[in-house]
Amino acid sequence: IAASGNYYTYSLALKSDGTVWAWGDNTYGQLGDGTTTRRLTPVRVSGLSGVAAIDAGNYSAMALKTNGTVWDWGYNVYGQLGDGTTINRSTPVQVKLSDGSALENVIDIDAGSNHAVALKSDGSVWAWGSNGYGQLGIPDPNIYPEEVTGLAGVTNVAAGSSHTVALKTDGTVWAWGYNTSGQVGDGTTTTRNAPVQVKLSGGAPLSGVAGIAARDNRTVAWKTDGTVWAWGENFFGQLGDGTTITRLNPVQVIMQDGTALSNVTAVAAGSSHTLALKEDGTVWAWGNSSSGEIGDGTQYTNRLNPVQVLMADRTPLSGVVAIAAGQVHSLAVQEDGSVWAWGYNYWGQLGDGTTTTRLNPVEIPDFFGVVVIGAGNYHTVAIRERQPSVRVSASVKGVTVPEGGTATFQVKLTAAPAATVTVIATRTSGDADIMVQSGTNLTFTTANWSTYQTVTLAAAQDADTENGSAVISLMGVDVGAVVTATENDNDAPLTVGAGAGGTAAPVGITNVTKYSGMAIVATPDSGYVFDNWSVVSGVASFGDPLISNTTVTIHGPAVVQAGFTPAGVNRSPTITSAAWTDSSTVRLPAGTVVHVAASDRDDDPLTYTWSAVNDADNVTFAAGGSADSAVSFSASGFYVLRVTVSDGRGGSAISEVSVTVKPVILPPTITQQPAGHTVCKGQEALFWVNGTGEERSYQWYRNGVPISSAVGSTFSIENTILADNGAKFKVVVTNPAGSVTSDEVTLTVLDEATGTGLKGEYFNNVDFTELLLTRVDPNIQFGSYGGWTYPFPLDTFSVRWTGQVRPKYSETYTFETTHQGGVRLWVNGVMLISAWDPANDRSYKRQGTILLEAGRRYDIQFEYGGISEQGNVQLEWSSAHSRDQFNNMSSSQMYPAKAPVTLVTSPSVVSVPEGGTNTFQVKLPAQPAGDVTVDVSFVSGDTDISVQSGENLVFTTNNWDTYQTVTLAAANDGDITNGTATIICSASGMSNATVTAVEVDKSTILTLLAGPGGTVSPAGATQVDRLVATQIVATASPGYRLANWATAVGSAIIGDANATSTTVTIDAPATLVANFVQQLSILTSVADLSVPESGTATFGVKLSLQPAGSVVVAVARTAGDS
Repeated sequence: IAASGNYYTYSLALKSDGTVWAWGDNTYGQLGDGTTTRRLTPVRVSGLSGVAAIDAGNYSAMALKTNGTVWDWGYNVYGQLGDGTTINRSTPVQVKLSDGSALENVIDIDAGSNHAVALKSDGSVWAWGSNGYGQLGIPDPNIYPEEVTGLAGVTNVAAGSSHTVALKTDGTVWAWGYNTSGQVGDGTTTTRNAPVQVKLSGGAPLSGVAGIAARDNRTVAWKTDGTVWAWGENFFGQLGDGTTITRLNPVQVIMQDGTALSNVTAVAAGSSHTLALKEDGTVWAWGNSSSGEIGDGTQYTNRLNPVQVLMADRTPLSGVVAIAAGQVHSLAVQEDGSVWAWGYNYWGQLGDGTTTTRLNPVEIPDFFGVVVIGAGNYHTVAIRERQPSVRVSASVKGVTVPEGGTATFQVKLTAAPAATVTVIATRTSGDADIMVQSGTNLTFTTANWSTYQTVTLAAAQDADTENGSAVISLMGVDVGAVVTATENDNDAPLTVGAGAGGTAAPVGITNVTKYSGMAIVATPDSGYVFDNWSVVSGVASFGDPLISNTTVTIHGPAVVQAGFTPAGVNRSPTITSAAWTDSSTVRLPAGTVVHVAASDRDDDPLTYTWSAVNDADNVTFAAGGSADSAVSFSASGFYVLRVTVSDGRGGSAISEVSVTVKPVILPPTITQQPAGHTVCKGQEALFWVNGTGEERSYQWYRNGVPISSAVGSTFSIENTILADNGAKFKVVVTNPAGSVTSDEVTLTVLDEATGTGLKGEYFNNVDFTELLLTRVDPNIQFGSYGGWTYPFPLDTFSVRWTGQVRPKYSETYTFETTHQGGVRLWVNGVMLISAWDPANDRSYKRQGTILLEAGRRYDIQFEYGGISEQGNVQLEWSSAHSRDQFNNMSSSQMYPAKAPVTLVTSPSVVSVPEGGTNTFQVKLPAQPAGDVTVDVSFVSGDTDISVQSGENLVFTTNNWDTYQTVTLAAANDGDITNGTATIICSASGMSNATVTAVEVDKSTILTLLAGPGGTVSPAGATQVDRLVATQIVATASPGYRLANWATAVGSAIIGDANATSTTVTIDAPATLVANFVQQLSILTSVADLSVPESGTATFGVKLSLQPAGSVVVAVARTAGDS
């Protein structure tokens, strides 16, 4: 069985069939069922069988199979699963070496906080996971197992939080890792990344060791000779050497008398206490006892040496076969399978049905057959027999029976019987006067087996004075029970004797009933008279000790004697009482009267003489000397007054009376005036006053009217309402010497909700960069300072709390942190505390002061970081009106930081024409408390864009929801780019609003291209005005003509697409092409021809292009020689 030791608790159990079952928290998949769902009942770890051993780390689990392989699952940020990744696994993965082969032949495993170790059958040790302190015993962290070099012949390994210990076959111990408290045991505080031998302070190796245990910052070992040795942290005496000195080498655990703790067979280490189980079945403990985890009946009494764990009746816890230690609770299993628990019980980890912390062991009711027990930090797990035996369960282990009376106890079964059974109750040994009066045969069925039935015992009246005992056996099922019955004898011996001069009866020793009167008689001899009865020994009282025939009552064994005096001999007076008639305390100038009551058996007249034993000069008695005397005093002090009563014949008696005289009372004064309050409705308003003067009384007034119930030095209104706003309060302080009236102060009640706490941002490192979650915490009180827990692994972490705090009083406040790790605190922008040391593992207090005004909210930011799972932190404050006592900051006075509300703009994108303007609107998201100025400014982008008007907009409580206008302008420029600019609208206490301004440029690019057969003008790219017609011309080459203008890129409006000279209008870059085609023409074979006179000549004619149809070419002389 295994129980995790962290704030996200979960449990593992290994069944006899080799399967593993798990339940509890599953944030990182540590239950191994393929999910991250919390399980309230056991679920089987997926696909895992043939398991021989299991162990639980902080958030990861591991299993050792019978074939020697290791399988891990859960949290894997540090590679502690050993699968070559840092991916969390919700089902088991096999631990493999870096070459991909399995880690094999393993015989033992152990999990630290975020690292793991394995022991192989060849005695070698392998480790993987986090190595921030060298706890792997190798130079670097590793996501695969790596052998710890320099070790051989190891038989056992133990992983602490951040250090590791190994026990060799030769009985020596080796350790490595975190060593700030000397837990490695080599005489230094140097962190070790390779094994070093644990040595005694003289340099000799620690040897003869049989077992080891590692917990947090200490290590414990027990030897084959039954002695125990420990080293490391010792703040609470958890090393058991009689000191609180941290030890860098092993020291022997010793008893208070200096002798060694011996015969130990097992040890269990809690957070800061240690348990040891002896061969005789008794349990011994030492260390921190803040929650009763020591089990000796004490709390807050740290034990620097072992003390025996005791039951509530101070008898030793015995018959123990197994022990376990949680964070601050302890467990023991007895031979009969019953479980006993003690210590801290806030989470119910003691299992007794309550949440009451127990200072002595209490038995878990009706819980038997336990074979294995395990303790997490704040929970307990156990394995019981698969088929529980039917056992008798008695409501008590022992019962007291009064002599001549009866007593009862109850009996039931622990499991349903297969059939009806009869439990027989009988006395099997001991005092025969004790007997079972009723309930000798109790019938249990499958229906009533869990219902208590009653056994009545009786103790006969006898003549002896012994408190006899008897064993009552309960039999009839698989496992019976016994109850020890002890008789409470009500008889005691009375011895009556007589002095010289008479006899007494009954003479000698008589057994009489205690607390009952018995007659006694004294008879004087001739020549003697009876004097008095006296107690020689024991406790006894007489009806009248001066009467010969009287009664005597004894409380236990006693001896009384009658005294006699010769006749005629004077007998001194007897004083029966001496006191004051008024009071033992008087105040100057008053006096008192003292009184004495006396008698004389010879009837002699008595005289009374009063005197002062001390400071007689300050005491005056009234003249006359009588049984009552007035007395006065001239100075305050403590006086003893003596009275001497005389019979005039030499007989006298003396008695004394003490009187305390107080000084003259002075009128009251007020040294601490009440303070005005500013609270939110629903908060408490507390007024108080301090002053001087004795016997003071108080009367508080509201608006000049006395408050009937407000007659103390403090007065509060627990739940203020708006009707209390403006009320004025004062108090009149009165004593017998006068009265004084305080200042009148005003209560201000705000119509606002009370606070809920501070916003906590939780990070998985100390750099505030890996945010895990955000929540509101009602106070800052974590770890051992309170019940709040961290929502993530505590190996490295940081938390930032932000918000506002509203004080009730105007005065100086002192903020105090108690912490391990590092802290920083700012209030109203002022750093009050700066102690940033996340590696610090000691507890420190830091303070800072600041003057605050009542009712005003002040920004507060508190940062905390650490690198140890022992993180503890608390933030408190005090002021004059908290009587300078540090208290948790009330959640009702703290307001979590919120994302500021954002200014409202419309629209969020504005187009501004080049050379022109455009506008957008701004308003507030909520009504402000006063005037708010919104600043509008250009912050980046195209500098041609600017804020022309509306740079400073003033909003009031009336116009906050009305849009106001901002005008933007874009200057003329020579480019054609539509530039953009970012415009920011900002106001105090609100998130900025951003507006994007886009310049709409008035110029663009026209590109003209010419196809084959001509040219264009303007040719190429030309900057033109947008939406303005531009003249364009196409010129055809000979034999060609313009076919048309066509848009190749973008969009364009062409005046006449078939005209050689036309216009084009564009709004954005565009490309136009002039397309040309060849003309159909007549070609001749020659240009010139000579024709002889009266003769002929020829030339050829054809067409330049294939015509669409027949073409007739007409040839004619058109000019020239006819």
